Amino acid sequence: MLDIKNRELIEWLDRWFKEHGYPQDDTAVLHDLEQAIGDYLLWMTGQGYADKTIGGYKRQLNQFFVFIKGRRFSWDGIFTLDTLKWFQKVRALPHVHAVRGLSRYLLEQGKVPRPIPKGKAPVDLPDIYEQYLAYHKQSQQAPDRKIKAVRRVLAALHDHLERHRIKLSHLTST
Repeated sequence: MLDIKNRELIEWLDRWFKEHGYPQDDTAVLHDLEQAIGDYLLWMTGQGYADKTIGGYKRQLNQFFVFIKGRRFSWDGIFTLDTLKWFQKVRALPHVHAVRGLSRYLLEQGKVPRPIPKGKAPVDLPDIYEQYLAYHKQSQQAPDRKIKAVRRVLAALHDHLERHRIKLSHLTST
């Protein structure tokens, strides 16, 4: 038998979950997630992914399913960067390609409004760096991956110069 304080707490939690879009009964969400994972793995097979890749994705998606099952999530709450980072931290995983791939697949199927976004937003750099990046992209016809790598190097250089109060114009070659 519940005492009054526990009953009030349960009622408050139920109201809070309902107000914040969490399902009262997450069985439907879990069923949909399980179905989505199965469909995604079948799609990967149909696309000719290697058995080893599919096996690795299946293991990671099973871990993700167990992680989600142990918590209360709305469908949209599952496929967020915060949820992904939480899962990554709890499971101590350096990469979560399978979960990101699942979110992209679900976007194509019209089952989620957006895929899980990439980790960090690009760093805003001073105009001179941005001009260099634009020049580098146009003249070198560099792929986006290389531009992102150059951006990270420039961001680190800019941080170093700022920390040590060095002006970019005072740099010389030796």
